[in-house]
Amino acid sequence: MASHAQDGHILDASENCERQHNEIALLESMYPEEFSLVRDTQSPDEDIEFEIQVDESHTLSFVLPTAYPEASLPQVFLSFGEAIRNDERRHLRSALRDIVQKQELGIECVDLIIGDLRLALEDVKVASNDALKSASQQSDDGPNTHEPQGLRVVLWMHHLLATSKRRAIVQMSRESGLSGFSRPGYPGSVYVEGEADDVRSFVDELKTMRWQAIQERASESCSMSALTLVSSGTKGIQEVHGLGDIAERLKSHGEKGTDVANFYLESMKIK
Repeated sequence: MASHAQDGHILDASENCERQHNEIALLESMYPEEFSLVRDTQSPDEDIEFEIQVDESHTLSFVLPTAYPEASLPQVFLSFGEAIRNDERRHLRSALRDIVQKQELGIECVDLIIGDLRLALEDVKVASNDALKSASQQSDDGPNTHEPQGLRVVLWMHHLLATSKRRAIVQMSRESGLSGFSRPGYPGSVYVEGEADDVRSFVDELKTMRWQAIQERASESCSMSALTLVSSGTKGIQEVHGLGDIAERLKSHGEKGTDVANFYLESMKIK
């Protein structure tokens, strides 16, 4: 198997694999406490996954596709500690997408991405301090009585197999206080509900990942109290075995759950 570099040179997959392992060895020496290997089969035909803890509240997860570095950029996901606000998460994930996209093909870039993210973190800290001061001033002017809007969304994917994506779905949902279910396999599906802004950010983030096909099959706005899973205290997206299992889990939440299950089944065109 071979991959095509940008200049037309054909690079054997084993050469790409060797470059990846040389980079990993360097990263392990640079980040001996922060580096953690998730998956490495030593095969030039399979992706490599690893994590690097940037600080106590931020961890970068990398997937090196078989064509990296000559013909592909790494896939990178950022996870957070509980104390990080949702607006900071959205800002940093957007910054990370820009950082990755500006990297050059043909160059090992993991450490460059880490360095640029650390600079982005410094900018966010400054902006966060300013936002806290502004929020404190607003609270002095009186309480905010605005009730947040709820949202439920059904997503369909051609397939959901990659462990990195499955972990990201579960992790992002927990970080943002969302609830729902995901079904890995062919096809993949996600039902998610929560505060509207957080659900929309979650869906937008998923759509930026590399998919053969992903569709938002349905969405429905409602009050937060009408969200079946959120109201029952269910936290995070949970993986289930089959599409029908999502409907059955929703039905277990009483009359409202049955209505939501029907909403899901109709969205996925399952009778």
